[in-house]
Amino acid sequence: MKQKELSVWLRAVLSLVVIVVLFLAAVIVPELARETKLQNPEYAAYFWPCLIFVWVTTLPVLAVTVIAWLIFTDIGRDMSFSLKNATRLRMICYLFIADTVLCVAGILVLSALAAMSPGLFIILLCVAFMGFLLSVAAAALSHLTRKAAALKDENDLTI
Repeated sequence: MKQKELSVWLRAVLSLVVIVVLFLAAVIVPELARETKLQNPEYAAYFWPCLIFVWVTTLPVLAVTVIAWLIFTDIGRDMSFSLKNATRLRMICYLFIADTVLCVAGILVLSALAAMSPGLFIILLCVAFMGFLLSVAAAALSHLTRKAAALKDENDLTI
């Protein structure tokens, strides 16, 4: 597969991911929250804070997609191994760490308010664990990209 082709496929998949994330955050989660509010009136006071929390935790994910789009564009330009992409991958690592911290904070707050259901606990724990794994993967890719960029620069200087 050529670089441009790979770049197009990566951006297409990324676009699909953005659509799914936005659909979940804008349609599915509010509908589930409404149903929960109707079935459990004692949780009605938590409707808007929890919904805003979900939207806030979606922001780092959307920021990651913007940065990933830039990386995928560089892949299409055959500039995969550059310090710029290593820095972008490091930023992705930090954004996933931020999302993980937000999820853990959500678990702690809901547990302190005695509003944590087992299903919600499992979902938030899975999201936090995925964020942690993705941050580690982004950090490793950042390190490897930085090393590859250094080797490429050294190779370009060799006559």
